[in-house]
Amino acid sequence: MMEVCEYLREELDRAHILPADKLRPDIVNLGSQVEFRDEQTGKVQEIILVYPLDADIARRRVSVLTPVGAALLGLSVNQTISFHTRTGERRELTVLKVSRVRPDD
Repeated sequence: MMEVCEYLREELDRAHILPADKLRPDIVNLGSQVEFRDEQTGKVQEIILVYPLDADIARRRVSVLTPVGAALLGLSVNQTISFHTRTGERRELTVLKVSRVRPDD
């Protein structure tokens, strides 16, 4: 968990903070529904990026404090990121689609 927190902290240090109304709709942020492809397997998945307390893998809600959540945060459609999982495996994800979800979804 500490490695993910450190990775997220580094990403946030480099981030440009914008008010919600100025954020482009194709950029992954908290509350985004994200469709992405794992470049190693070709598998396409769809998740909703959430705070840790709202995480629920059965409902496809992934915490921003997971390796996948932290990696996707701030990416836009067609961007690819390479990162390492908790087990040290290198993964590469490409964002295919981003949309906002309603709070009750």
